[in-house]
Amino acid sequence: MTATHLREALEPLLFELFDQAAQLQDEGAQPALRAYLQRVTALQLAAKQHQLLGLSYVGMLVESGLTKLITLDRPVAPEEGEALAAWPALVLGELMSPAMDEAASPWAVLHALRSQPWFPAISAANVALIERRLAEDADKLAQGAAPIEVELAAEVESEPLHDEAAPDDASADTEPDMLMGDQVDQADDDELGPEVDSDTVFDIGIGEAPAMAATAVTAEELAMLSEALVALQADLATLVAPSLPPAERGGLFEDHLEQLHNLVNAANLLGLAGFQQVLEVILINTAALQAEPEALGDPQRAVLQAWPILALAHLQDPGEPATAQALADCVAGSGWPYPADTDTLPEWVRAMTAVSLVRARPSQDRPVKATPAHVDLSVPADIDRKVLDSLLVELPPHAQDFSALVQRLSEGGTLDDLDQARRVAHTLKGAANTVGIKGVANITHALEDILVALGREERLPTRELLDMLLEASDCLEAMSEALVASAGTPAESLAVHQKVLDWANRIDREGLPAADQAEEADHTESTLHHDAVWPAVAAFQEAPAAHSAPIDGDDAQAETYLRVPASLIDSLLKLAGENSIVTSQIQDRVTRLSDNINALRTGSRQFGQLSAELEQLVDVRGLAMLGGHTGELDALEMDQYNELHMLSRRIVESGADSREFSRSFERELASLRDLMAEKERLQLEIQRSIQRTRMVDVASISPRLQRTVRQAARVLNRSVDLRIQGEATMVDTQLLDRIIDPLMHLLRNAVDHGIEPPEVRETLGKPATGTITLSFSTEGNNVAVRCEDDGGGLDLGAIRHRALSRGLITTDAALSDAQVMRLIVLPGFSTREQTTQLSGRGIGMDVVHRAVVDLRGTLDMDSQSGQGSRFDLRFPVRMSTIQVMLSRSEHHLLGISVRGVEQILPAREEVGMDEQGGLTYVLQGEQLAAVRLEKLMGLPHEALKQPGVMEVAMIVRDEFRQRLAIIVPELSDARTVVVKPFNPMMPHALGIDGATVLGDGSVATVIDLPDLLRDFAAGQMPGVDDAVVASRHKLPLCLVVDDSVSVRRTMEQLMQDSGYEVVTARDGVDALGAVQLRAPDIVLVDLEMPRMNGLELTSALRNRSATKATPVVMITSRFTDKHRQLANDAGVNAFLTKPYSEDLLLNTIDGLLRSAA
Repeated sequence: MTATHLREALEPLLFELFDQAAQLQDEGAQPALRAYLQRVTALQLAAKQHQLLGLSYVGMLVESGLTKLITLDRPVAPEEGEALAAWPALVLGELMSPAMDEAASPWAVLHALRSQPWFPAISAANVALIERRLAEDADKLAQGAAPIEVELAAEVESEPLHDEAAPDDASADTEPDMLMGDQVDQADDDELGPEVDSDTVFDIGIGEAPAMAATAVTAEELAMLSEALVALQADLATLVAPSLPPAERGGLFEDHLEQLHNLVNAANLLGLAGFQQVLEVILINTAALQAEPEALGDPQRAVLQAWPILALAHLQDPGEPATAQALADCVAGSGWPYPADTDTLPEWVRAMTAVSLVRARPSQDRPVKATPAHVDLSVPADIDRKVLDSLLVELPPHAQDFSALVQRLSEGGTLDDLDQARRVAHTLKGAANTVGIKGVANITHALEDILVALGREERLPTRELLDMLLEASDCLEAMSEALVASAGTPAESLAVHQKVLDWANRIDREGLPAADQAEEADHTESTLHHDAVWPAVAAFQEAPAAHSAPIDGDDAQAETYLRVPASLIDSLLKLAGENSIVTSQIQDRVTRLSDNINALRTGSRQFGQLSAELEQLVDVRGLAMLGGHTGELDALEMDQYNELHMLSRRIVESGADSREFSRSFERELASLRDLMAEKERLQLEIQRSIQRTRMVDVASISPRLQRTVRQAARVLNRSVDLRIQGEATMVDTQLLDRIIDPLMHLLRNAVDHGIEPPEVRETLGKPATGTITLSFSTEGNNVAVRCEDDGGGLDLGAIRHRALSRGLITTDAALSDAQVMRLIVLPGFSTREQTTQLSGRGIGMDVVHRAVVDLRGTLDMDSQSGQGSRFDLRFPVRMSTIQVMLSRSEHHLLGISVRGVEQILPAREEVGMDEQGGLTYVLQGEQLAAVRLEKLMGLPHEALKQPGVMEVAMIVRDEFRQRLAIIVPELSDARTVVVKPFNPMMPHALGIDGATVLGDGSVATVIDLPDLLRDFAAGQMPGVDDAVVASRHKLPLCLVVDDSVSVRRTMEQLMQDSGYEVVTARDGVDALGAVQLRAPDIVLVDLEMPRMNGLELTSALRNRSATKATPVVMITSRFTDKHRQLANDAGVNAFLTKPYSEDLLLNTIDGLLRSAA
């Protein structure tokens, strides 16, 4: 049947559906919905008859959703009516269009229905199937003949997937339709189907024996069914748990029935008639158990939990009669409300085992030649922003995961790594298709086909295939980064996609290439699809019982994540810092209160002593008065008291009370101190917790670093292995973002300047593959990064010679090896005579050093000739609070940051002078350069010195890890403070971080010693011209002119990464304005632009004296000889067509700049 005949058969049914949807609001809900459902069923059967399996599956889903909607017995809402009218119209537009040249997206058809609450959820396995089937449907409907029989691989003999009997033929009954659709067809106006009650007897069988023609199915499709079964069983374990409350069981039954119904549909879609009928019997029995939950006893729980295991075992080897018989026997077990008739079991087993396993279904939608449309990264205008945001969050990690897995395969991975890579590719494809980003979806689709082909034959990729996979993984990462940055399609995407297509089509035609010898030696025979299906069975069989602890806690208790703006985290850190200030002030108040109580205790003790003395004096005076007493009673017979005695006693008692109050205050103060200590502990934990929200592991950038090394190695034709250690190290995300570029420059330098060519390494007795080791670790509040290679090491002679030729040092300069190595971080310094794509401009180590300085880190270098180089970088972790030591003088209160401080020692006889009159400090026999803090801060001499106060030396390391001594006044105490930056209107002073408010309300200036030392340390290098050191090397200026924002951003990023300063302009008029400010060294220009095009701009540049000789490269999508001649006449130096190769563009620019020099 031709495509025209197919459309003529289906279009009337679709138009009827569209018309019937308009009547849903006018008629009663139930009759109109039933009429609509009948037309859906007719469409589904027609699609199935003509083997439009994707459309047939869509019809099944709609049938299932309508059945649920009818059971709700309510009017159809307006939005529901619109959805029911929209999907047949979308089928007409998406699948039936003769002009369609690409596979239709299933979501374009289903989007109108997915938001409806009654529409069934679609599992990941079914999504993959429906994508492939709808693509095949579109191809049949749009491009020509649609053969009824499925063409199988030449080596596999199988019968057609379905019989071609007419719909009214008796044999049509042998191919079971969707259960709920049949029930609805037979239902009257009041019921959807037969109600389940205790008196109903079901005759569950398959009637006539089905045709035993083998159904073709792939291992991938069986694996998808297995995954769906595992997911179903996981919910089933909860459903049958005896401890589950009856109220919750009803809802779980509904969800389980929906999952089971989708599984029935999937089996129907694949043509697994016998397996489908078994599932239908299970569906009916499960519905009966839902209707009578009190019937759920131990026998029922046993069969409910047993059948998925047996079904998975059957799918593991569908042609094995024993596993099919075991599943059939289970369905006939007595635990079911309506067990299957045992007489039908032999026929069921025959039907279930009539399966032919094929290696692959022919790919009908993969192109042969890649076009720019295939790698397009544009986002549809009507996409839901939330969906897009979700993709932009998930896409980069998935791309990195894929790259990491491919890298693992290149290092000798396993079949498990291969399967994980396939799953990640499938996830990427699904996510990209959901949003409509064709570039990512197309390349991952072809990659998935390649990985599936490898998995089917349990083969690891050959070295040649691995090289392509590595290049494709790099391209995927570049695509994801471009999407996040809203940039254009990476330039290499088209070429990489073509390579992927070539490999996929070659495998379809010729099969997998011969395995490498090492692989052949290790390869063992296995079943065709064992690894694709059996892991699901094993995982199920090893799964714990309901309500028991999961085997894998990470999988079972997956954390949920929230997207929080980085500004909110910064605000929380600031608030935590403010809280620390308040805590510090409270602590100071507590200290003052403690001092006052101590004073009160002292006063109370003195008062007690005086009271005792007073009492003694009163007693003495009383005795004296008794001496003149002549009364009847003497002193031994009766004490004599007067008012003075009474007053002294009251004073004594008052003193005792005061002492008791003082002790009570002390107890309360001790409790307050304990509470303050607990508050400080909680405050610190809060700060650390907030800080952890900004942390990511180093593994998140590993693929990007690996890609950098691979690209550099490809350019230089070298073999390099990058080993990254400490990938689990957690680093602040802002810090990690800022050190990525320096690390990439460091790695490129290691490949270019360190690792020798393979032939040279073999001559030296080294392995042909060089090794670079990048290690990450934490050291206190610092992140330590070490980069070391086994190359030739730094050529100190070449560095010294280059420095002399540039006038950086004098011939009599006595530089140590460490000082010579420090020359490589000077701006523009390079030992290469010629500029290449990777080196020669002197920006690599300059970028590294600037990052170290900007991030207040340190850089330590070491090199051994012929053995390699080592670079140690340390970066402080940004904290909301810092530790400072307070230094007080008459006019200054300073908070000296302890960052970089190694020791604090007395500064007495250790301080001296060297021969040049410079200040020194002797530490354990080593003489260190020393400087007073006043000199570093630009204060008058001894402005901070106080008479009678001992000075101390703070031993500090600068950014090159060199030790110096700073002489400061005696330090009072250490504090944890929050630094407040100064007003932006104030000029920035290097080393002056800001101010902090102390607990007593005073304000201290916070200074950073390594920053203050920076200029001082630079001046200590003998023989170096300070003016040359201070000057910045100007990078070559590139002017990018293009009216496309995405193209401008892409070129800007490329040229910046290649060591150019970049200025962009949107057309020729803007470009001329930029040229007025500064003449460029190279111009990249588009041909077609508004206001002034590329030809006119080039002519204008050639008429200006400052740009008359400036090289111009025209990059355009116009590629005819006429356009080339126009560009040549205008004065264009090089003409490239889009899409362009990055390597070709950079090589062209290098050649033009060398010619112009």
